Amino acid sequence: DSMVSKIHFKEISSKFLVSQGDVQLAIVGATLGKAAIVGELKEPIVTQRSVATIRPNNSKMTAEFLLGFIRSQSFQRYLWDNAGYSAQPGVYLGTIQNAYFSRPPKEEQRKIAIYLKNTSKRFAKLFELENQQIQRLKEYRASLINAAVTGKIKVPS
Repeated sequence: DSMVSKIHFKEISSKFLVSQGDVQLAIVGATLGKAAIVGELKEPIVTQRSVATIRPNNSKMTAEFLLGFIRSQSFQRYLWDNAGYSAQPGVYLGTIQNAYFSRPPKEEQRKIAIYLKNTSKRFAKLFELENQQIQRLKEYRASLINAAVTGKIKVPS
């Protein structure tokens, strides 16, 4: 979080303010390609140049579908294939503006977005279970090593 004076904010926000439902896309650095939908805003905000704000035309595209498309392997590849490198990777806004976006009918977009959300939730649960198992195995390994070192179990030689 960084704040600017009200005068400076008025100057930099005169052309564009971020709104609820916009999609924010990281376009510079190691987080290139990370994206999220802007939720409820308690106050007006603008973003820095390392983040692109994409405002879906609600009559043609849902934010959830746009987010899923941006997170897709093909769009992520497009971003990284078109990234320039200096101190860190970056994509120009023109690269985003020149990208082709699939735009099925809105009802199909909604169905795709729901499918992606449900699938993501299932994978998140699987990853969480896997991490819990890894943690238990690490604890078990540590207790076995401790038992072997303290002589509580006999290790065959």
